[in-house]
Amino acid sequence: MTSNSLSTSSVLLGIETSQLPSSLILRLSDARLVVTTEKTDAPPRSQHLIVMIRDLLADHHLSTQNLHAIAVSHGPGSFTGLRIGITTAKTLAYALNIPLFAVPTFPLIAFHTLTILSSSITNPPAGKMIVIADAFRGKLFVQRFLTSQTQFPSQSPFPTPLYDVHMESPGQLLDSLSENDLLTGPGLSKITHQVPQHQQIPLNPLPPLASSLIAYWEQPSSTMLPISPFSLTPLYVRASAAEEKRQESSCSSEPMSLEVSPYNTQADPHPPNPHSRNHPPSIDQTSPQNT
Repeated sequence: MTSNSLSTSSVLLGIETSQLPSSLILRLSDARLVVTTEKTDAPPRSQHLIVMIRDLLADHHLSTQNLHAIAVSHGPGSFTGLRIGITTAKTLAYALNIPLFAVPTFPLIAFHTLTILSSSITNPPAGKMIVIADAFRGKLFVQRFLTSQTQFPSQSPFPTPLYDVHMESPGQLLDSLSENDLLTGPGLSKITHQVPQHQQIPLNPLPPLASSLIAYWEQPSSTMLPISPFSLTPLYVRASAAEEKRQESSCSSEPMSLEVSPYNTQADPHPPNPHSRNHPPSIDQTSPQNT
C-alpha cells in the first residue's frame, strides 16, 4: 500500500504540530476536507491535542474507530511539538491497527506555498523555493526546491527538492540567493529585513499547514509507504540545546559509545517485534528544550 492507493472514501486524519499553531485535517468519507487549528489560549499541546482530535471527529459524528489511516508531519520543527504530534499519531495508529504515514515538513511547506501560488501566478519565476526555519544559535535549517514552470501545472504542484534539509548561517543563505528565488517558512523573520519583500512568502497569512497535508500525501507522484509505529522518530536534524550539552558532558567524561537515538541513522540491532502486541510503541518521557 502507498499513500495514493487508499480508497477515496477512506476517512483520513492529518496531524501537523511542527509549527505553532498546531493544526489538524480530516478527510471525510465523502471527500470533504475539514481543518481545525489550536486556539491561542489553549493549554499545552500535550494536554489538548488528543482533545482536538476527539472534538474534530465528534463534530462529524465520528470516533477514532472510523479512521482508516493517519499522516503526521515529522519535522524538522519544534522539538516539543514534533514529539507530541508523533507520539499521538503512533499511539493511535498502533491502537487502531491502521496505516501510519510520515510527511516531511519542509517539502510539505513548499507544497503548501506552491499550491497557493499556483492559483494566482501564471508565469512563476524560474528560480528556487527556499524553505527556512530557525535552528537557533545563529543557524537556519534550509531546503531548496525547484519552482520552474513545470512546478505549476493545473493541479497542485509537487515540490522537487534539490538538497536535503541542512544548516546554514544567514550569511551563507543570503550570499547564495538569486533574484528569482522565493523564501518561505517559519524562519523567514530571521532575515526579513535583508531580503526584498517580493521574494518573501510568509506562512502567517496562509491557511493552516495541515490544510495541504492530505493533498501532499495523496499526490499521484507520491510513493510514501506506511511506516511502523516502532520505527517513526522525529526528524530533528540537530539535537536540542539541552541534549547537545548533555552529549558534550558525556563525551568529556566517558569513552565514546554508540547510542541509538533519533539523531543516529543506524538501526537498532535489537528492535522490538512490531507484530507483538506486548510491545507498544515507545514514548520518550524526556522533556527537550521547548522551541
